[in-house]
Amino acid sequence: FFFFFFFLMIRLPPRSTLDRSSAASDVYKVQVYQVYEAVHIPVVGMGGVSTAEEFADVYNNKHTLDLFLENDIDFTEYFKTHSFSGDTPYFFCNWNDFTGTLDGNGHSLTGLTRGINGDGTYTYNRHYGFFGGMAGTFKNVYIQMELAVNAGEGGGFTNGAIIQTLKGTLENCIFDVTLHYYIDWGAWDCGLFDSVENTAVVRDCVFIVNNHTPGALFARNQADFTVENVAFIGNYNIEAENLLRGTSDGKPHSQMKDLYVFTSMEQAVQGGGYALKADYAQGSVVCNRSIWEDNTSKLSELFAGMNDVFDASYTVVTKTETSEGVYEESSRIEEGALFTMATVTAEEKEGFVCTVSGDNVLIDGNRQIIITVQYSYPRYT
Repeated sequence: FFFFFFFLMIRLPPRSTLDRSSAASDVYKVQVYQVYEAVHIPVVGMGGVSTAEEFADVYNNKHTLDLFLENDIDFTEYFKTHSFSGDTPYFFCNWNDFTGTLDGNGHSLTGLTRGINGDGTYTYNRHYGFFGGMAGTFKNVYIQMELAVNAGEGGGFTNGAIIQTLKGTLENCIFDVTLHYYIDWGAWDCGLFDSVENTAVVRDCVFIVNNHTPGALFARNQADFTVENVAFIGNYNIEAENLLRGTSDGKPHSQMKDLYVFTSMEQAVQGGGYALKADYAQGSVVCNRSIWEDNTSKLSELFAGMNDVFDASYTVVTKTETSEGVYEESSRIEEGALFTMATVTAEEKEGFVCTVSGDNVLIDGNRQIIITVQYSYPRYT
C-alpha cells in the first residue's frame, strides 16, 4: 500500500495539467480525492474545525496549532451570544499572536460583524476588528466581515479591521470587507491592518473593500513587506499620495510587485484599473499617480489560479406555477469562474411570464449565489 501511495504521489501531474475531458473525468476525480485525503488527514498539531464554537476555541486557546476548515462557517448566531466588550479590541487571539496555519480549504468565514445593529444604525468602535496579531499563515480562505469604525478616536488614524498587526503570510485569500466610518479622516483611514511588519507576505490575495472614503491600501505604518500578485477593489483615489506608505527610510517598497487597484467592480470584471509599474522598487517616488500604469487585464484573468482553490459554482432554482400561487420547484448547479458574473439564460415558455432574480452577481468564492428563474401565469387587472 505504501509503495502504491508513494508511486501515486510521484506520478500525479499538477491539477492545472490534468485532462478535463469527459473521458478522463472519472480518473481525474479519483486522483484528486487521493491527494486531498493525503494532505488533510489530521495529524498531531492539526485541528479540523466545522463550527463557529470550534473555530473560536482553537484559534484563541491553541493559537500555535495548525487548523483547517472542514466546511463553511457562519458566525451570525455565534455573535448573538458571544459579543464584543470594551476589553476585547480584537475578538480572535486577542492578547497573543497567532503563529499557526489557518487553511480554509476553499471554505469561508462569514457573519463576522461588529457594531452593525441591523436597523440601519451602527455602534462605532475604536479601531478594532477581528484578528489580533498574526505571525502565522492564512491561506485558501474566503473571509467576509462588516464593521462600524470610529476612526481617529484618541488621536489614532488606522483601524485594523481584518488584522491588528500582520507579521505572517496571507496567501490565496479573498477578503470581502464593508466599513462604516463615524469620523471621516479621508486619506488617513486604512481599515484593513493597523500595522504591517517587514516579515509580512501578502501573495495571491484579493481585497474587496466597500469603503465610502478612500484610504491607504495596507496600513499607515512604513514597513518593507512582501507583496506579490494582490488586488484591491474599492473606493480608492489613485491620485493620492497615501495608497502606499513606503519604507521607514522614505523609499519605495523593495519587495512589492504585481499590485493592482480597481476603483469599481465594473473595472475589475471588464478589465481596467491600475497596475503598479514594474520598475516601482527602483524608483524614488513612494506614491502618487506616476507609480501606476493603466491595467487592461480582468480580475478573473489575473487570479485564474484561484479556481483550483475556491468553488465557483452557483445554484439556479427554477419555479414553475402549476396552479394559482403554487409552484413546482427544481434546482441545478452551474459552473462559473471566479470574479466573473453569475448569469443564466432563461427560455421563454408559452403561457407564462418569465422573471429572473439574483443574477449578475460577482462570483467571489462565497458559494452562496442563488439565481431564481420563475414562470408565472399572466396576471390581468
